[in-house]
This record gives sequence, structure tokens and C-alpha cells, in this order.
Amino acid sequence: MEQTNDFYDFPPKSKKERGPKEPNTMATVAMLLGLLGVMLSCSCSLFPGAIGSGVAAIATAVLSKKGKPFRGTAILGILFGVIAILAGVVEFAYLVMLTTAMKNPDYAPFFNQVFEQMEQMGYFDMLPESVRP
Repeated sequence: MEQTNDFYDFPPKSKKERGPKEPNTMATVAMLLGLLGVMLSCSCSLFPGAIGSGVAAIATAVLSKKGKPFRGTAILGILFGVIAILAGVVEFAYLVMLTTAMKNPDYAPFFNQVFEQMEQMGYFDMLPESVRP
């Protein structure tokens, strides 16, 4: 009696015998969501979107598996999703520490000096009137 296992065919089939690979749309969506999350993490104010896109990318990549091993696009989706989540969490922690430091009166002279230097360089002149300090 001969056993067959589709996953471990020996000798391996050639590409012509296997036929074309079926496109995995959900894995592609996972990769794009992860990439979007990484791009959103480049902006300090959009870290919630980066974290959300990262979580969605990982979830979509896991759902795209469908009982088969992960393929390249799903792996990239998970990788980009993890990077986006980590970058979003780091940005959130940075903003929390920065706002805490700005509220501390011990650091007030330092921030005053930074803002004075920015005024001397003309940094605030580039900003619209509605957001100038």
C-alpha cells in the first residue's frame, strides 16, 4: 500500500506540473496594511493609525493562511505589522514623556531656550498664523 502526502511529494513536481500559484488576496491586503502602518508611524501624530493598521495587518495575514503555510506576502504583512505596532508604541511613549517633561517646571528654562532659538531662526514664520505660538 502506497501512501501519498501532497505536502511532501518526492520527487518534487516541476513548476509546470504544479501549475500557477493562486493569488492570495488577503495576504496582499495584509502586506499593504502593514506597509500603511509603517508609513503612518513616520508621523508623530498618527501613531494610533499605525497601531491599528499593524494589528489589522497581522490579523489579515493570519486569516489568509487557510490551512496552508505562510507565503511571502503574508510574512511581509506580519513583519510590517509588528514594525508598525512597535513604532506606534514607541512614538506614544515618546509623546507621553515629552508632554510630562514640558509640564515639569524644572525643565521650563530648557524649553524656553529651545523656543527662543526657534524664534531667532525664523521657524515660526513658516507656520500658518492659526498655529503659531
